[in-house]
Amino acid sequence: LNTVKNLVIGVSVVKTFEGTSNGIIFNRQNFWLHSFGCATCARQMAKSMNQQEPEDFFMAGLLHDIGILILDQFFHNEFIAVVQQALKTKAELVLLEDGIMGIDHCEVGAYIAGKWRIPEFLRAAMLHHHRPRFSEIETEFTRSIAAVVHVADAVVSNRGITPGFPCTTSMNDDALRIVSLKNSTIEEIFDTVETDLKTVMADWGIR
Repeated sequence: LNTVKNLVIGVSVVKTFEGTSNGIIFNRQNFWLHSFGCATCARQMAKSMNQQEPEDFFMAGLLHDIGILILDQFFHNEFIAVVQQALKTKAELVLLEDGIMGIDHCEVGAYIAGKWRIPEFLRAAMLHHHRPRFSEIETEFTRSIAAVVHVADAVVSNRGITPGFPCTTSMNDDALRIVSLKNSTIEEIFDTVETDLKTVMADWGIR
């Protein structure tokens, strides 16, 4: 039942934004490629950690960047200015968002998740995937999800599967300690993700 509930949430969010057109600067197809890459990587990491609900990790990875779509759709000009700066400077996206807009996509996603009454572990992944603050997260399970999504996001981004524009993400040491997987294991997981990514997206109707 829990898996079905999360699947319905994921499909609903994906369908909400799938009809929007691709732009020249921010490409939605690449956004979904990154999101599904992060989701698939997070699920495989959860299995390697012997987590009981790996599909929860998949869903958290899939929805972690939903704040980007909200900014693009409702604050388009400001967001495109952020992306243009990211292309020029290669600086971290959240730093540019804070400087230009006064808020970042992590905070926007978490705020909307609260309004939509999305489960807390999904909201935590949205809020903490760039700059995790584990002391603010109440349960061990939710901390694990936030840590895994942070690591998956960084690995996928830094290996070239970016959310619609070039970006890099620094890795948080506390997140790596929570995940407690060897770097070689994470690299092997990414290789599997890279192979399976297009199939996973096709299963969800994203091409």
